[in-house]
Amino acid sequence: MANQKRKDLEVKWDGTAFKEMENLKTLIVKNGCFSRGPKHLPNSLRVLEWRRYPSKCFPYDFHPKKLTILKLPEYLHLLTKLDSFSKARLSGKEMRRMPWIIGMMPQLCSCHIVGGSNKGRVLAKQEEEGLQGMSTHDLPSSNVESLILRNCELSDVFYSLAFAWFPNVTELDIRGNNFTILPECIQEFHFLRWLNVDDCHHLREIRGIPPCLRYFSAMNCKSLSPMDTSVLLNQELHENGESHFVMPGRIPRWFERHSRRASISFWFRGSYFPDNALCVAILLMDDLHCNPIRVAPTLTINGKQVSQGLGTLMEQLFVFDLSGALGYYASIKELRFENEWNHAEVSYKAEHFAAEVSDKAEHLAVSIQIESIAKEIGIHGISQPQEPTLVPGNTNWFVDIALSNTQGFGQQHSH
Repeated sequence: MANQKRKDLEVKWDGTAFKEMENLKTLIVKNGCFSRGPKHLPNSLRVLEWRRYPSKCFPYDFHPKKLTILKLPEYLHLLTKLDSFSKARLSGKEMRRMPWIIGMMPQLCSCHIVGGSNKGRVLAKQEEEGLQGMSTHDLPSSNVESLILRNCELSDVFYSLAFAWFPNVTELDIRGNNFTILPECIQEFHFLRWLNVDDCHHLREIRGIPPCLRYFSAMNCKSLSPMDTSVLLNQELHENGESHFVMPGRIPRWFERHSRRASISFWFRGSYFPDNALCVAILLMDDLHCNPIRVAPTLTINGKQVSQGLGTLMEQLFVFDLSGALGYYASIKELRFENEWNHAEVSYKAEHFAAEVSDKAEHLAVSIQIESIAKEIGIHGISQPQEPTLVPGNTNWFVDIALSNTQGFGQQHSH
């Protein structure tokens, strides 16, 4: 790492210093003015940060295949195409536009850009720098599947351009931006399965749903009300399985059973647990004055807890497919039950954080009595057609579910 005290200090060199450094993985040059560009850069580099890179091109033999973090001056949009780059990770407090260099990576499949913090204002169309800046021949590759654009001050203009740029994206993280709506045309993201809009304080309306969406998070969206998220509570959407939705909202009416307590129970018939046939919703009390709460769903069968999920951060409503939210999928498949009818109870454990949630603050989690935060829990049984390969005598368990508000286990079920 080179970090000169004087930014205008000129470094005299012949550009060959890195020629023998074949195993160098990280190169960070923060300050200093070099007399010429490098003649060689190691292909082993994974991190390259050179704030005042002294040339408008890379060395002819520089073809890194493992480079994941690249921080260079903005004028390097004049570089030749970066054909070997499949991942780009760019960040900076002053980054408030789509970098030109992204259009130079035809093999790009993962793009992670983190800008400065959200300024709390909505940009007008003419203020959204960079989004219209790329010409057609410089559009990013259609190979991009993972796109992260956090705190980039994106406004509503973003969507119309994003459909042309990233038609095959499956993961979209646009936290901390300034747009006000998720437009109806977001349905054009035919492959999008994962969408995060946390901390979008101006988001106030959701008009469309990507057809393959399975994960959605909208925490700390201060302008978004429970009524605004009703489009995301479509029954058909959640019956497709694998749903994991965290947002403001209320438990929809199509949930057959609701409980005002922190747990809900049901009976199932057969020797296998109906893991693919249940959708659960957890609703917390309004106006909980604490940081996001992490809830970990639990499953108890015949009085014995058989699994607990890893935990999900939420503020008000969490709708999920039971088989995906619990960390039990492999082990529950191995369980066999001898009773004709078996009693199951779904509940959850909860904890909040004494400080802002981050990877370094996990130890600050404090357990919560769920009775103090629980408002309602609901469950929906998903009817599925009987599989023709069922073993004779093995009950079709995914339609033989009896939902009950009974909270205790000791009561006998009658069918």
